Amino acid sequence: MRYLFFIFVLFLFIKCSSSEEQVIHSNKYESIKDSTENKKIASDYYISGSLEELEGNYSKAIEYYLKALEIDPQAGIYFSIGKNYFIMNNLPKAVTFTKTAVSLSPQNTEYNYLLADIYASAMQLDSTEKILNRIIELDSNQYQAYFRLGMINEKSKPLKALSIYKHLLNFIGNERSVLIKIAELNERLGNIEETISTAEEILKLDPSNLDLKMILIEAYIKTNKFDKSRELLDETLLSYPNDPDLIELNAIYFLKNQLFNEATNQYLRLLKDDNLALEYKMGLCSSFSVSFPDDSALTDLSITLFESLKNDTTDWRIYVSLAELYNKQKDDSLAIYNLTEAANLATWNGQLWTQLALTLYNHTRYKDIVYELNKVSDNFTEDFVFNLIFGLSHSQLNHHDSALVYLNRAVNLNQNDITAITAYGFTLSQLKRDDEALIYLQKAIKIEPNDAQVLGMLGLIYDNKEMWEECDNSYQKALTIAPDDATLLNNYAYSLAERGLRLDEALKMITKSLEDDPDNTSFLDTKGWVYFQMGEYELAKELLERAMEKDKNDTTLFDHLGDIYFKLNDKEKAIEYWNKALEKDNNNEKIKSKIAKGEL
Repeated sequence: MRYLFFIFVLFLFIKCSSSEEQVIHSNKYESIKDSTENKKIASDYYISGSLEELEGNYSKAIEYYLKALEIDPQAGIYFSIGKNYFIMNNLPKAVTFTKTAVSLSPQNTEYNYLLADIYASAMQLDSTEKILNRIIELDSNQYQAYFRLGMINEKSKPLKALSIYKHLLNFIGNERSVLIKIAELNERLGNIEETISTAEEILKLDPSNLDLKMILIEAYIKTNKFDKSRELLDETLLSYPNDPDLIELNAIYFLKNQLFNEATNQYLRLLKDDNLALEYKMGLCSSFSVSFPDDSALTDLSITLFESLKNDTTDWRIYVSLAELYNKQKDDSLAIYNLTEAANLATWNGQLWTQLALTLYNHTRYKDIVYELNKVSDNFTEDFVFNLIFGLSHSQLNHHDSALVYLNRAVNLNQNDITAITAYGFTLSQLKRDDEALIYLQKAIKIEPNDAQVLGMLGLIYDNKEMWEECDNSYQKALTIAPDDATLLNNYAYSLAERGLRLDEALKMITKSLEDDPDNTSFLDTKGWVYFQMGEYELAKELLERAMEKDKNDTTLFDHLGDIYFKLNDKEKAIEYWNKALEKDNNNEKIKSKIAKGEL
């Protein structure tokens, strides 16, 4: 009886040469006399091995076979040893003994089949194919060899596999298993009409085959043969009304015919089936974005289904899917809500928390980032992006002490990231640690010499340290790179105004900034201060009062208005505004001095 093994399992395998290998004979074997007595002893050992093999004691069986082999080195014994090693998944020894059996008896198809199976299990498919072709050369009626040739080529060479199966039909006629292989391959290759033709042929042989009917229904739908698909669907649903795959095909039929309510009902029926796994249900809900990526109606349907599924489970992946779908619909609020829910359900998922943080950051929702990320900040101390976004968000809220902690982590995790280094340097400067800030910002500018933002920050720090030459150089280089940057223009204009230098140039710069953002209170203050330095006190007062209408909490605005009123000879009003400034910054020695003196 032919020994048929065909198990594809990946094992570590010592590749043998494709050339003829030396047969495992030793002088020891050849020295044994071919006596009747020895033959009987060998036969007894072989029988004992066979009995052990039947009991599943393969190691013991091999022991007996090896004893038999030592006395009588026959091809059949090599074959039995190779077979048992194969069962035990010892592929190197299996191939060694089986190749010897084939070498001693090359025309034995059973031995060749075993060798092909061993190669196939070791994923040595070229060697498998070579052996199967040899079997066909020995006996052209070995249809099983053709079938196996088709199988080993299905994954990597589907067209070759299809050709082999079609060739096989010439010998054996319309055999159902081969026709099914042909139908499946045609479907995979997109040969829908050939799939239909083959499937219809098989149904004549096997009219009750449900899998085949579903292949045919799907092919009919894909080719818009809706009458045929409807007829076969109705017929098959009568016999299998609760088959989930058939119900899904029915839903797809409705979708293709734009009968969305009917399709929804079919899918909801599947989602409410307690016997179906969550993974299957999630696959159903996700299928539309793959099959119909640009159809907004199907995005709505996906949302309906995921929202329904959400009622029965708290799996975080459902919320992620809903976030993606709402994002596709440009519904930022619901997208962020579902992404937040997903992250809170999967507190261990750093990638998800990072995605949430980035999404919130892009929507300038810094308070929400701080609130959410505070819950899990200890979980992701080694996550660079998490700490960077968390630090930047604190910085945007002027929580510079907190920002420093997370930005320091980010810098230590990635010491060459210019965003992290720049943000850390900026935060140090906000905490009046200018010397440390300069170290990091100078490092950033070495990495990216033409970064206007970093140059602007350097300009600010040099201004604070009254390093005027470095300050001017930094601002001028930054404005050469980004001549229309409103913030750079404002900051340099203010620096010049504070020093009383190049006021006409400063006025042009800040006027350009205000063209970009007319209601920016910092820009209004800077222009007012330029006018103050030019002696245009009424124009300065007008601009500062406009700024004050929009921001009544800025210490600098009160301080500057006090100075302007003093120049307008309204000393009482000046002291009133200086006092208001001091209330907001009670450690400001310059303001205290002005109040104490009653003058600038």
